[in-house]
Amino acid sequence: MEADHHCRAPQFDAGNPLAEASIRRAFWLTTVMMIVEIAGGWWFNSMAVLADGWHMSSHSLALGLSAFAYSFARKQAGHRRGTQRQGELACAAVGDLGGSGWLCSRPRLDVA
Repeated sequence: MEADHHCRAPQFDAGNPLAEASIRRAFWLTTVMMIVEIAGGWWFNSMAVLADGWHMSSHSLALGLSAFAYSFARKQAGHRRGTQRQGELACAAVGDLGGSGWLCSRPRLDVA
């Protein structure tokens, strides 16, 4: 066992380019359909279609975040501190999306 074993560069697999491409295709399809539904709901005064379009924005956001995570992880894979940065990004994304980062980082208050 080498004395400097902790100083070696991390080795990651090659990733999954097919899954990344599929996520990107799903993101663009969902985003286009979201825009069509919002425009159609607005044009035809259909609250149901408009609401479904706005609902699809949450799916588009999740797919976009997944596509970003794929590309960010691929770019950071060779960096020495890449895994720590990826974890920090994931925590920031979860915290920004729902405020859960703020809720989880605060001490729990017992309300009587």
